[in-house]
Formats: sequence, C-alpha cells, structure tokens
Amino acid sequence: MYKFKRSVIAFFGLLALIGAITTVMPHTGFAQDPKGNGAIQLNCDDPPCDAVARGRAAFNDRNLNQLGGNGRSCADCHMPSEGFQLSPAAAQARFEALQAKREQNPNADDPLFRPVDADDFRINGDNATDFSNLVQNGLIRITMPLPLNVKLIDPATGQPTDETTVDLWRAVMPVPNVAITGPDGVAPSGPPGAARVPIMG
Repeated sequence: MYKFKRSVIAFFGLLALIGAITTVMPHTGFAQDPKGNGAIQLNCDDPPCDAVARGRAAFNDRNLNQLGGNGRSCADCHMPSEGFQLSPAAAQARFEALQAKREQNPNADDPLFRPVDADDFRINGDNATDFSNLVQNGLIRITMPLPLNVKLIDPATGQPTDETTVDLWRAVMPVPNVAITGPDGVAPSGPPGAARVPIMG
C-alpha cells in the first residue's frame, strides 16, 4: 500500500512538473477551446504538444479523473504566480478574499482551505476552521506513519500513546526545480553514480 501511495504521489508530481513547464513556456502552442468547455485546442502538429497540453490541463484540474481528491488542483497549492510554491502572503490574500466572498455567499469556497490543513483539524475534524498556520506561515499538514519501534509521549502523563501517525507542517515545494527519479526501487536515469541534476537548473 505504501509503495502504491508513493507511486500515486510520483505520478501527480510528474503531472505537476509538466504543468509547471507548460506555464513557464507559453510559446509551446496551445489555446483554450473558444467553446469554453475547458478542452485544449492545440496549435501544433508535434506529439509533444499533446503531452504539454494534457499536463497543463491536469495541473489545473480540480477533479482529476474523478480520483476522489479534495477539490484541489496542483495549481491551488503550487501557485504559478508564486514560483509554484505557496507564500504566506498569497495564502493570506486568498483567505481574505474568501472571507469577503462569504459575506455575500456563505457557501463560497477556495480549495486551498480544506479542514485537513486547519490547526484545529485533530480536534474538530471536518468542522475545523482555524487556518492560522496556513495563512501566517504558508504551511500544510503532512501526516506520516510512525515506525513500529517509535512511540509518541503524552506530555500530560509522560506515558507512550497508541498513536501510529504524526503530523508534520511543511511548506509547499516548488515544482520546476525537482529531480527526476525512477519508480520505486529503480535508480534514476543517467550514468551510475552521477548526481541528479534538478530540472531547469
């Protein structure tokens, strides 16, 4: 199961990278379909253009192949305007814009603000609303499994807990500057022992 999750993450990372390259290379020759249905109409005959257009569409798709996500696209967190990262200033601006929209429409939404990334998620679950860490620091929650030989200590009792995961807070990684790696258990391409060079420098 863990290898499957890593493979899915790697797959979406590749889609994000393709989308990122597409955004910083607007001369690749595609345009939105004037019908407004989100389809991409290409302006070139070369096969790479198909892949680039699909990558860009996937990068911005909030319901990618109906995979059961949380309504976010890659671009919601890896914001092209922020160097494909998420700055605290951008998160703050989006949160303020969302609050302004909710004055008119209580159901207004921004996919960036999902309960799982709220500070009070572990207490309030889907009703969590405190996004201080996201807005002030641009950090999101990553839940990691604990190794079997590691136990968390309850600070109130000093005793080990039964928890099997731990929450970490991390910044959104930029996507243009990632290294290409092979699938699980397979070394990245290149001569043996060669350093992995980040994409685009």
